[in-house]
Amino acid sequence: MIATLKRLLLALTLVGGGTLVAAPAQASTWGSCMDGYVCFYTGRDGTGSKCIWDIADPDTTSGSFTCSWMRNGIAPKSVWNNGYTYYLTGVAYYRSTNYQGRIGCTPQRSRGNLVSGIVPRSLRWIDTACG
Repeated sequence: MIATLKRLLLALTLVGGGTLVAAPAQASTWGSCMDGYVCFYTGRDGTGSKCIWDIADPDTTSGSFTCSWMRNGIAPKSVWNNGYTYYLTGVAYYRSTNYQGRIGCTPQRSRGNLVSGIVPRSLRWIDTACG
């Protein structure tokens, strides 16, 4: 029964522009992401190096919170939004600093693989739908 339930679980895969498509979950391969954080990974399914945020960031490559591999032009291949605040719905990420040019959004408590190949230069929690 548990094995059947595991096969039925779906993860969200974000396709360029924030379009959501279902893909089989790979729960055993995902790295950790602390409650309340959004985590970006260099590999698919939450593998590789990880950068984390728990607040909005107008520039992911400079300032107080930075991601060294994003600063070096490496785009994340997966994301996990482990946020849980009841009044927020997701984390939106953008191609430019200061929240310009939205490239995707991941709902709270969701994770998936990214295919855009674009380095998010800013990100913030939102209270509107990701879709």
